[in-house]
Amino acid sequence: MRVYNYELKENHFSYLFIDEAGQASEPQTLIPLLTMCGNKVQLNDYIRGQVIIAGDPKQLGPCCHSRLAEPILSKSMLERLMSWGPYKHSETGYDPNYVTKLVKNYRCHPAILHIPNKLFYDGELVACGGSHTRRAADWFYLPKKNFPVIFHAVKGDEMREKYSPSVYNPAEVRIIVNYVKKLIGSNLGGRVVEKSEIGILTPYKLQKAKIVEALEANGIKDLPVGTVEIFQGQEKDIIIISTVRSVLYRGTGGKIHIGFLSNPKRFNVAVTRAKALLIVVGNPMILEHDDCWREFMQYCLENEAWYGPKHLLDRFVSHSEIVKLLSKKHHVTPRWDPNANLRVVEDATSARHYNFNDQERDERRRRIPVGWVENNSEDHSSEETAESQRSQDTLKSREELDYWPEFFDLEESDEEDNDCLEKEENYSSPKNEGNERASNESGGKFENDKIFEKLRKRMEALEISLSSSSNSLG
Repeated sequence: MRVYNYELKENHFSYLFIDEAGQASEPQTLIPLLTMCGNKVQLNDYIRGQVIIAGDPKQLGPCCHSRLAEPILSKSMLERLMSWGPYKHSETGYDPNYVTKLVKNYRCHPAILHIPNKLFYDGELVACGGSHTRRAADWFYLPKKNFPVIFHAVKGDEMREKYSPSVYNPAEVRIIVNYVKKLIGSNLGGRVVEKSEIGILTPYKLQKAKIVEALEANGIKDLPVGTVEIFQGQEKDIIIISTVRSVLYRGTGGKIHIGFLSNPKRFNVAVTRAKALLIVVGNPMILEHDDCWREFMQYCLENEAWYGPKHLLDRFVSHSEIVKLLSKKHHVTPRWDPNANLRVVEDATSARHYNFNDQERDERRRRIPVGWVENNSEDHSSEETAESQRSQDTLKSREELDYWPEFFDLEESDEEDNDCLEKEENYSSPKNEGNERASNESGGKFENDKIFEKLRKRMEALEISLSSSSNSLG
C-alpha cells in the first residue's frame, strides 16, 4: 500500500514478485498488482508486465476470522489458480511455460523429508542439505543411528482446565521436558546445542502454556514454543511436536476425525520445520485414524525409530471388531454424547464462538463417567458367558490394547454394527435419575435401571445367604 500511495504511473514496473503468496488472501495479493496499473485504473485496462507468484499451496493458507467468508478468503490466489488451466497439474505434469516447481530442498535431512515428499510433492523433492542436516545423526538417544526421526508413543490423557475450551496433555509435557533437558548442552555435530536451536510445536495454546510452565520450573526459559501457524516460514535444527490428542471425535456425516490435527497442510508444515532432528510425541491409537499421521508412524516403525509401546498399525483393532466383541454384554460409554459437537478452541479465531453457556454445558458433560455398562440383565448360558469372557480376555491380552481411548466411534456401514448402535443408551446423571425412571415405567426400563434391579436382587440374595449362614452357626 505504501508503494501504491506514491501515485506511480501505470506500467511503472515491468516485473512483480509476490513471495509467500500461499499465505496471503486473494485481496491481499491484488493490492501489489495495483502498483503495475498506476493510480488511474480503467475498466478495460490490463497489466503490462510479468507477475511471479511464489509460494507453497501444500502448506497452510491465509487465516480468515469470519466463518461466513472462510470458503473464499481462506484460499490464496496461488492455490486457486493452480486448480485451473494453464496452471493445473496434468498427467504429464505442470506446463513449464507457466509453472516452475522448485524441487531442491536445502533444509531437511532426507529421513525427515521422506514422508512429506511422498504425500504432498509426488516424490520429486531432492534433499540437498549440507552437513548441518546431519549433525544429529549420531545422537545417543536415537533409536536408530543415522535416522534422526523419533516417534514417541504415549498413553496420555487429554485434559482441560475449568471453563477453558483448550486442551492439554500432561504426560506429553513431561516427555517433552525430558527430551529438552537431554538436548540442551549436548554435543551434536561438533557443537553444543543451544536453546535457540530447539523449537516445540503444539496445536493448542493451553498445551503451549503448560510446556512453557514446565520448562521454566526446570530452569529453562525463552525456549521457542508455539503453534504450527507461528512456525510456518521458520526452521529449527531440532523440532519437537506434541500432538496432545487422546480422544476421537465424530464429524459431519459420521466421519471420525482427530480434531485440529486432521488438516494435511498443518501436518506438512509441522514435520518440515526440522533441519536435523524431528521428535513427535503422541498417542498412536488416536493418530492412526488420520492418513498422514498413520503413514508417518508406519514409516517410523519400519525404520525402528519408535519409543514407547509397540503398537503395530496393521494389528490395530478395528471399530467393527470392537463392536462385535462388546455387543453381547457391554458397550463403551463416552464421556459425553457422541452425537453432540463438543466445542474445542483450536485456534485464536474460534474463541469468540465459545460462550459461557457452552462452557457450562460442556463442563456438565465431562462429569459423566466413563466405564462399562451392561446391556442386558438376562441370565446367559454358561457357554455364551464363557465365549464372551474368552473374547474379552483376547482383547485385553493384546499389547496394543493395554490402553483404551476415551471415545470410540462405533458407527460402521455394516448392518450388524448399526444394530449394536441402536441398543446404546446415554448414561444418566444422578440429577435426572428420578425423572428418567418415571418416564421409563411407561415405555420400558433403560439399561441402567436393569443393572440396578439386577444388583438389588443379588444383594438381597447375598443377605439371605449370610442370614442363613449365621443362623446355622448360632
